[in-house]
Amino acid sequence: MSYFDSTQQAVLISRIMTDAEGIRNLVGTGLVQLVSSVVTALIALCVLFVLNWRMTSITLVALAISARAFPGL
Repeated sequence: MSYFDSTQQAVLISRIMTDAEGIRNLVGTGLVQLVSSVVTALIALCVLFVLNWRMTSITLVALAISARAFPGL
């Protein structure tokens, strides 16, 4: 509490606003990267199915089995 008592209000407000802006930028860019990664993965999956649907299906089944067998990896 002594920090807030000794620090001027303008300094505290400036710091709060700067921190909030930084968090907003981090979440905003992180969300954009997440969405773009999901879209890229879906497009790649569609291309793989077009190229060879059997091999893609086998690979997805093997991936699902390994994900259930080793959930921490």
